[in-house]
Amino acid sequence: MKVLIIGGSGLVGSKVLDLLNSEGTNLVLSPSSKELNILNKELVNQYFEENNDSFDVVINFAAYTDVAKAEEQRGDKQGLAWALNVGGLENILKASKKYNKHLIHISTGFVFPGTPDFPGPYSEDAPLLKESEYKKLGWYAITKLEAEKLIKKEAYPKVSVIRIPYPVRA
Repeated sequence: MKVLIIGGSGLVGSKVLDLLNSEGTNLVLSPSSKELNILNKELVNQYFEENNDSFDVVINFAAYTDVAKAEEQRGDKQGLAWALNVGGLENILKASKKYNKHLIHISTGFVFPGTPDFPGPYSEDAPLLKESEYKKLGWYAITKLEAEKLIKKEAYPKVSVIRIPYPVRA
């Protein structure tokens, strides 16, 4: 299997990158954010085009993950949290579809509020919150939820979403 890991220097991405390399995965590409700027649609498409034969699967770990700082950007769709978590994912999703790559998108369990009216546990086909219910979520969770909604809207069948609830550095 030939894998492109986006966000391979982060907490979870770096561990998966190490694991794939140690397991003998045929090829793992993990470009830096300078080599693959997911905020720029044209550069994402260019990277996919130039490396099209080098990978079959894309794993997207790239995200704005500082929950507290994301909350400071609440409501700002021009902010970095929204740009990375929604806009960056949209660019990766469209390029994955264009070049027929399987996309594995890393999301978060925070997309579910865990409140008395939504106590959990949640199944993989649990409905996503409506915008009117967003007050129960932090901005980080809202950006990740909006990214998942983009995936559903795009209706590209070669996408998997993995929700990681609480990653811990070991």
